[in-house]
Amino acid sequence: MHADLLGLVVSVLEEGKAADIAALETAGQSGGLFSHMVVATASSSRHAAALTRRLTRALKDAGFARKVEESSEREWCLVDAGEVVAHVMQPEARARYNLEALWGFEKD
Repeated sequence: MHADLLGLVVSVLEEGKAADIAALETAGQSGGLFSHMVVATASSSRHAAALTRRLTRALKDAGFARKVEESSEREWCLVDAGEVVAHVMQPEARARYNLEALWGFEKD
């Protein structure tokens, strides 16, 4: 795992003012597809789009591959950077899907 990849994803989201950022180790649960999942909250669809653009630009500049998927209203944006998958979600979507619980992590 590129520790710098996880650090880059978290720091870009922090700099972009994402809220409630959770970095979760998922290597044992993802079947080897990725080692970490980052979940962060965006305050609006515009904020989610801005965070996603910022993250994909930073990943590209650092030489990491990435794939982006967005819901039509940008309530949920996924950035797949290989070993790290980032979910940028609006508060309602984050509460509805509760990825931390789905993956067996309890929120503090």
